[in-house]
Amino acid sequence: MYRSQLVIVGLSFLFVARKPICAFTACSILYLILLFAPIPARANQVTAKKAGSKIISLSQAISVDPRATCLEHATLVREVGKWLEKNTIDRRIRIEVEGSRSDPDKAMFTIYKGDKFPNRSYFDSTADLCAEFHSALGLSIAMAINATFIEPPPKEGEAGPGYDQRSLFAAQLLGSYSILPGVAPGIQAYFESWYHWIALRAGIMGFLTFDQSINDDINGKFDATAIAGYIDICTGEKLIYGLRFVLCAGVSGGQFRTEGTNDDGSALVRTESRTFPWAAPSLGGSMAYELSDWIEVAVSADLFVSLWSRTIQVTYFDETPAARKDLPLLGVTIGIGPVFSIR
Repeated sequence: MYRSQLVIVGLSFLFVARKPICAFTACSILYLILLFAPIPARANQVTAKKAGSKIISLSQAISVDPRATCLEHATLVREVGKWLEKNTIDRRIRIEVEGSRSDPDKAMFTIYKGDKFPNRSYFDSTADLCAEFHSALGLSIAMAINATFIEPPPKEGEAGPGYDQRSLFAAQLLGSYSILPGVAPGIQAYFESWYHWIALRAGIMGFLTFDQSINDDINGKFDATAIAGYIDICTGEKLIYGLRFVLCAGVSGGQFRTEGTNDDGSALVRTESRTFPWAAPSLGGSMAYELSDWIEVAVSADLFVSLWSRTIQVTYFDETPAARKDLPLLGVTIGIGPVFSIR
């Protein structure tokens, strides 16, 4: 479903990289693509389903990720069918079963039912035998399915079931290149709210670097800092159990600052007023892997395109220009850190 989106993103990336002055326009178009492209794709899937059978087998509807438990797909399907007294189900119902990563007696199952919000339940067994564990969990799933109210099939063109609605909070260590002079460390924190395949992400990031020089002819050193807030629109997909890919595009805005001294401690380095504030559209992605039911570890990479040049200006005591250093328009960041689920 996202193959065409990724192609468009790649073309947009090349366009932005070759013509930085058009970066903002390219990313604005990308927002609309990411926001609306999944909707017709999903509608086409619903239309295709209507042409086929309205029921599927329980084996197709149930997926199982055992993790630390003894869960087996075939055994659990058989137990659910025994309690339901049938081996088929409305095709608009999906059941995802995930065992705990650390406790062999715990599991979680999520029932997706038409266009309603998913129903997530947690299961804690006291059974000593694996067969009893399957039977008890199968009964819980069957009861939850029987309690599910399914409305008439969606009309043609309406979206079917989506991903779980959820909110996430993340904190990451960052490394940047060309955001500040050279390589600079930083941190970021963001909040992410998902609805179906679309997420709104808002966050803040900061970078700093010390003892930088303009060139070999200037003895003085300077420190540089940058702080910015950002808003992204994201889309993503669960690739395999525990692994999630997210693609984001957005805009960042903040402040770039430098200050420094020469050997006798007097002021040496200043930043021209046109370097304040700093603003840049961004494009990037992240890969997250689930460590437990409530925490993931994510690795992210983002490309920033400054909307105007950033110049570090060095002056003598009488304010006569001495030297200048222009920073590149393109900058990148790489981050790693935990992502917490907010239930």
